[in-house]
Amino acid sequence: MGQPLRESILEVLERTKYPKAVGPLVILLEKTRDDDLRLKILEALGNIGDPKAINPLVILLEKTRDDDLRLKITEALSNIGDEAIDPLVGLLGRAYSHNLIKSILSALENIGGQAVDPLIDLLESTEDDDLKWIISYALGNIGDPRAVDPLIAALEKTHSYSLKPTLSHIIGKIGDPRAIDPLIAVLEKTNDVDLKLKISEALSNIGDEAVDPLVDLLRRTDNNLLRKDVSKILANIGDPRAVDPLIAALEKTNDDDLKLKITEALSNIGDEAVDPLVDLLGRTDDNYLKRRLSEILARIGDPKAVNSLIDALERTEDDFTRMKIEEAIDRIKEKTQ
Repeated sequence: MGQPLRESILEVLERTKYPKAVGPLVILLEKTRDDDLRLKILEALGNIGDPKAINPLVILLEKTRDDDLRLKITEALSNIGDEAIDPLVGLLGRAYSHNLIKSILSALENIGGQAVDPLIDLLESTEDDDLKWIISYALGNIGDPRAVDPLIAALEKTHSYSLKPTLSHIIGKIGDPRAIDPLIAVLEKTNDVDLKLKISEALSNIGDEAVDPLVDLLRRTDNNLLRKDVSKILANIGDPRAVDPLIAALEKTNDDDLKLKITEALSNIGDEAVDPLVDLLGRTDDNYLKRRLSEILARIGDPKAVNSLIDALERTEDDFTRMKIEEAIDRIKEKTQ
């Protein structure tokens, strides 16, 4: 193709929005080896938005190894819209490479809400855990609440140790309170560290509405590992409703690591935890707990804690604990000067 003719075609393609041009453009797309021309044709097909271009575009998307071409095909299919969903979902079920999967997901996510039901249907029908993983991420990125119940069902059904954390993460990303009880049920059963982390992040992301169920779990469990997990989540949320249950758990345990997690949670809650912390400091003879409480009160920095810290200092004989209490008093005084 001569340079003047090529440039004329490229210029015309930039303005083409005529549906009858789709057939000739598809033929030209299949024949040409000119990369710039291909990209312009794809842009034109996207601008026209005619569904007749979908199947040739999906076929080309499946065949090509060119990342720039994939991007343009994805954009064209996104512009065509809803009628591209079923062919894209079908291709997703047989996709063979990470880059192809990424392109399909990008197109589906750009199309948005209309892609949710076909993706849910595929999630519920497939037994392939890798495909479930892919679909879950697409649903999470779209963020439609319709996906929550199917994702929860997949979480409760799967035995895959790699899929469970992914599903928990995606459910938390959507942030729907319907997920709270199922996530807590999984948290109670698992010893998997990565899964616990993802559930913690998910419940933290859901936020305030997760507090009461988490507090209930904190009160009824005797499992210190689970108490630590719950304390961490409550720390992330930072809701004052958790103060009294955390204090109660702090008083009951002899586990220093659990004490650490609970006091960190109370520190995150901040000012509204000061009075219960001060009250506990006045009642405890546990030197480790005195040190932790002193550190947390210093971190919060409320001056009303100073007198209680002085009282604790006067009835403490352990030199190391006395030093930590004195440091806390000094830190609070420095903050208020």
